[in-house]
Amino acid sequence: MRHLLGDLHRASVSNGWVKWQTPEMHPGPITTQFHADQGNVPSPWDWRHPHVSNMNWLLTDYTHADGAFAYVPGSHQIGRSPKSQEEALEHAVALEAPAGSLVMFSGCLWHGAFRKQTPGLRVSMHGLHCAHYYLPQQDFKGRIPEAFYESSDDPGYLRMLMREDEPWLEAELDGTFKVPRTVEPASAG
Repeated sequence: MRHLLGDLHRASVSNGWVKWQTPEMHPGPITTQFHADQGNVPSPWDWRHPHVSNMNWLLTDYTHADGAFAYVPGSHQIGRSPKSQEEALEHAVALEAPAGSLVMFSGCLWHGAFRKQTPGLRVSMHGLHCAHYYLPQQDFKGRIPEAFYESSDDPGYLRMLMREDEPWLEAELDGTFKVPRTVEPASAG
C-alpha cells in the first residue's frame, strides 16, 4: 500500500466477500459489475497517484469457473471508469490464484467478478485503503483495542491506518476543545 498510496494512507474499509453458485436465472457472465474503486473521483485520473487501492486475501482458490475476480489489464492507465459493462467485458480476464494469495491493485483498475459456475463458496477478505486526504468509508479511530497495537510488529503503521495519529479529531486534547464547531452569527443591529 505504501508503494501505491505513499507513506501516509488510511484503512478505508475491511470486510469479507462470500460468493455462492450463481443461479441459472442470473443474466450474463458477470455478477459484480465492472467498476473502478475511485469511480467517484472526477476523471481524468493520474494512474501514477491513485486515491484508493485495494487488496484481497483469497481464502479459497480462484478460478474462472469458481467466479474469479475479473479485471481489464492496463485499464488503470485509462484514467476513467468504464463507459459501459460491454467496454470492460470485451477485454476482461479472470484472475486465477490459489487460496492464500494476496491480490493488490490500484483503485484505477476496472474490475468485477465472473459468475460462479460451481457449488460451494468463494471467500476472500477485502481491504480498501485510501490516501490520507480521502475520507475512509469506515471509521476505525478509537475502535481497535490497545492490545492489537501492542502485539503488532509495526504499531506505528497500524495506528496510522486506523487514524489514531490525528489528534485534531479528538473531542479534547490537553483540556482544549479541538473538534470544529459552528459559530452563531452575530445578530444584526
